[in-house]
Amino acid sequence: MDTEVGKGQEVRDRLLQTRGVVAADLAMGPHDLVVVVEEPTIEEVGRIVVRDLHGIPGVKNTITMIVINRD
Repeated sequence: MDTEVGKGQEVRDRLLQTRGVVAADLAMGPHDLVVVVEEPTIEEVGRIVVRDLHGIPGVKNTITMIVINRD
């Protein structure tokens, strides 16, 4: 996830209050945050990303990647 300059911590705090978000970590590199959303279906993950995450002030962009094997 990419955020507006200086908004990373504020966005992270909001993310951690969002249903389905189980982790939100500040990152260094091409993106500002790595966010983990866990829901029973891909459709529900999509709804959370579009409805909730995109609506958080300070969020500029998201990239959704589906994990297929988690140990």
